[in-house]
This record gives sequence, C-alpha cells and structure tokens, in this order.
Amino acid sequence: MNQNSQSSQNNQSSQNSQSNPTPLTPPTPPTPPTPPTPPTPPTPPKPSPITFLPQYGHYRNLRVYQVAEIIYDITYYFTQHYLVKGDRTVDQMVQAARSGKQNISEGNRAAATSSETEIKLTNVAKASLEELLNDYEDYLRVRNLPRWDAQHPRYEKMRQYARSEQIKIIHQSFIA
Repeated sequence: MNQNSQSSQNNQSSQNSQSNPTPLTPPTPPTPPTPPTPPTPPTPPKPSPITFLPQYGHYRNLRVYQVAEIIYDITYYFTQHYLVKGDRTVDQMVQAARSGKQNISEGNRAAATSSETEIKLTNVAKASLEELLNDYEDYLRVRNLPRWDAQHPRYEKMRQYARSEQIKIIHQSFIA
C-alpha cells in the first residue's frame, strides 16, 4: 500500500469517527422516596335536603294531608245538609276544600324536582283553606251564630280534639 492510500484511509476513518460520535448522557439522579400519604378520613354522608313535604308520594302519611282530607269530607257533608242546593257557595266551598287537599299532594309530587314548585303549591293549598275558613265565617255571620274565638268556653277543647288522633277515628265513622 502506498502512503497516499494509507493516509486517505486514515482520514476517512477519522472522519467517520468524528461524524458519528457516541453520545454521552449524564447519569440520572435517583428519585427521592415519596413520603407515605396519610389515609384520607371517610367522607361523611351528605344530609338529605330538608323539605316541607316528604318527597316521592308519601303525602297520605302527612298530618296536614290527613287533616285536609277530613276538612274536605266535613265540608262536603256540611254543604249537602246545611246549604241550599244550587247555591253558588256550595260549589265554592267544596272546590276550596278540594283545592287545599289536592295542592298538598301535587306539591309533594313536585318536590322531587322543584322545591320552588313545592312551596308554591303548598301556599296555594293554604290560600284555598283560608278561603274556605272565610266561607264558614260568612255562614256564621249572616245567620247571627257565634264564632268560637279563644275566649269561648268550648274553643280550647275543640282545638285539642282537632289535634288528637281521635278525630281520625270519628271521621271514619262519620263518612261511612
């Protein structure tokens, strides 16, 4: 081999070694150990939303619905026995009593989706029963019959009876 060809091969090999250097990467430092995470405390259960009426159709168990049903039945009996048939007051009183009862049940069903609707329907029920009370007061006033206020001797006894469970028992026999 001649000297030119050897030097040419040396040049090529030195060029090859310079063009393809092996990369040197620094060693990666070890990762520090992670501290143990403390156990998370159990999540307390979320309280159920408070509503005026229990949700999902349990309105028949509500005392307010039971009383409204008694008021409707008594009003129906009263209008059939003490008012003249065909008198517009008969229809108004029965419808006010019915509206009070029905809006309690509708408000209860609406409670599943809207508290606002539940409150509105409960207020409609209250207003209907207020209207019915005014009709009963009108009946007493135009016939000069006494209205039992807090000073009447039978007032407190009647309130106790209306709050008792006995009213349900007597009501059942009354409508039978």
